[in-house]
Amino acid sequence: QQQQQDQHQQQQQQQQDQPHKEQKQRKEKKQKQKQSNKQKQVSSADQVSSAEHADDSPVASGTNWKRPEMPIWAPPKLCAGDARPTPAGEPAKYPGLNFCPPLQVEYFRVHMQRFSPPVPDDFWMLDAAAIMAIITTKVFPSLFLVNLGAAPIAAGEDELRKKITGDHCSVMWPMGYSGLNFDPKFGHSGRDHLKGWPRAKIDGNAWSPDEFPAKLHEHLVPTDLDILKVDVDSFDCVFLNNTLAAGFKPKLIIIELSSWFPPPLKFMLRFEGTSGPDSPMLTGCSLQMAVDILKVYGYTLLQYTMEDGWFVQDQFADLFGELERDPYELYRAGNPNLFLGFDIMRQYMDIRELCNLHTQPQKMLEEMTGRIASWIGMQSSEFVKHSIYTLTV
Repeated sequence: QQQQQDQHQQQQQQQQDQPHKEQKQRKEKKQKQKQSNKQKQVSSADQVSSAEHADDSPVASGTNWKRPEMPIWAPPKLCAGDARPTPAGEPAKYPGLNFCPPLQVEYFRVHMQRFSPPVPDDFWMLDAAAIMAIITTKVFPSLFLVNLGAAPIAAGEDELRKKITGDHCSVMWPMGYSGLNFDPKFGHSGRDHLKGWPRAKIDGNAWSPDEFPAKLHEHLVPTDLDILKVDVDSFDCVFLNNTLAAGFKPKLIIIELSSWFPPPLKFMLRFEGTSGPDSPMLTGCSLQMAVDILKVYGYTLLQYTMEDGWFVQDQFADLFGELERDPYELYRAGNPNLFLGFDIMRQYMDIRELCNLHTQPQKMLEEMTGRIASWIGMQSSEFVKHSIYTLTV
């Protein structure tokens, strides 16, 4: 009888506990499902890296990187033998022609057609996606970029290489990149460009060239970042030099340059005293100045696209095949119609006449010095009186 009573009580207790047990099981199952979904989300978002990391922390370099199965991450293949359209021993006029099939990046052509037509039939340059896909055949990426001057006011492309409003870095966000975008203009319409990319952080402060490297350290930017883009229409080469001097070593550097100073002219607006940019003449820096600065840090000029210089670390230069190395030849190939950035500049100088003097550096320097003097004499801007710059050959 006692045993029967005990069994009855036990059954009653089990019946009472059953709902709680089922509730607990449902809760555990729900938690497991939630954790599983979270892991899937992380895996999807981090398809460029096998290491998980927090959304607001930089992706670290490592030997566990696996190339994503995305077409844009597939590295182009250098042409073999006679398949190369340029004769053996001769440098390719445009980097895309060294690869088979030729890598055809349209947004460069779209940009030229809009601002400096006509576009040469074989004008095939390499975008940041292709360059990083090629570089990562040799080293692992950090999957981090810094975009200084990031307001999207020009042409860009998405991961399918379709034209969008953006810049040279736009394609990297859907490829899994983290990074920092610096531009005071982000206080206005620029932020829309980066919506949907939570790892594309924004700093809208107008930091000076002297302050900028410290801000990179504060944001925990890895010194081995993949890409540095500089486009500030002022002290571009000062920002560039200060960043590299602080120990940062990007694999790829993209910098907007003052196209009205063709090589071998070396021009740079300096960040000294009350110096400020006097747009359009006295601002930025020239291609030759950027080449000379970056040579010290171990960089090779890869291509010049209308007004932007693209540089890679020397150790990667051979990955892109036989290319022209002379800055003037690259300037003319990449800027065939002599785009000046500002139409008003043509009122003050004859860029073709200046280019014809490139084999006579001193005469070229004298001509440009006279043009600047003429420019200053016509201006009333206070900036002209205070601009401090270097101009030499």
